Amino acid sequence: MAQAPPSVSVTLALEPSVLRENEAVELSATIISHASAPITILAYATILDIREAQMRSRSSAKFQCIDLDTDTRVRLQDRVCGRWDNISHKLEDSDSQYFHTLEPEVPYTFRGPCFVPYRELVPGHKYHLTVDDEANIDWWRYGTKEEVLEAPGQRLPQYMLRSDGNPIDLTDTTPIEFSVPSDWKNIGASVSADISSMRRARYKTKSDSPSVTATLAVNVTSL
Repeated sequence: MAQAPPSVSVTLALEPSVLRENEAVELSATIISHASAPITILAYATILDIREAQMRSRSSAKFQCIDLDTDTRVRLQDRVCGRWDNISHKLEDSDSQYFHTLEPEVPYTFRGPCFVPYRELVPGHKYHLTVDDEANIDWWRYGTKEEVLEAPGQRLPQYMLRSDGNPIDLTDTTPIEFSVPSDWKNIGASVSADISSMRRARYKTKSDSPSVTATLAVNVTSL
């Protein structure tokens, strides 16, 4: 019988707080495990896989942008992307980059480019960037990355290739709220992010260093 998953907390943040023309926009997700021992998670195909999670998958994007003034969704991406084959559980394989060890109560931050849907935004409106209603982590195990993945020359038993329990729920992730000023014409220079609710001071710790980082130059056009 599968055991109950550990509890985690996830907070989203946007950098910079004011987006400017042709400037990279970074989205981050900070996760804290409340388990009593280290756990290793597979971030691939979850909201922690920042870049891929924003793109349209088999059904919908894992991040959702909601226009609070009209209560409608704003389309993030059009194209299908991502791979769907099995992930290797070997330390020496490139897939090992998708496995991350979370120490108890220690923040761990994932970073990636934020694909701002500036063509879809309406001046004067407020928005939420939140996660899909079914966001979770399907695969996790107790132990560090070195303990749960196959070392060179090692062969793990089949049960160690399976998750230790039921998926970890991520639907309580705190969303980002931002607004588009009504008197600004260039969306790329006018999207002001309100991240006061993120309580970001809680996550400024030395543990921010083990992160996945990428940048994206946003091409901006006038309305």
